[in-house]
Amino acid sequence: RRFRAAASTAADARPGAAAVLVVAIDGREVERRRLEAGPDGPDGVPAEALDVDVAGGRRLSVTIDFGAATDPGCAVRLAGPVIEQ
Repeated sequence: RRFRAAASTAADARPGAAAVLVVAIDGREVERRRLEAGPDGPDGVPAEALDVDVAGGRRLSVTIDFGAATDPGCAVRLAGPVIEQ
């Protein structure tokens, strides 16, 4: 099984804003991505493909956190999330 989605900063993200996306299976971190809006905002920054092996797992969690201690962060968009057999 695989969890697939496209992740990007939200359309209203401030230029240079960032967030950290963490995917965990049964409480164990399996993927960590730093997502950043470009210097002109999110325009021109392509979504990042997520493709995570979730075979054997029972609980999937996706957590969004601040990009840095001094960064207020930004919203993240997950497009087309799916778990495939």
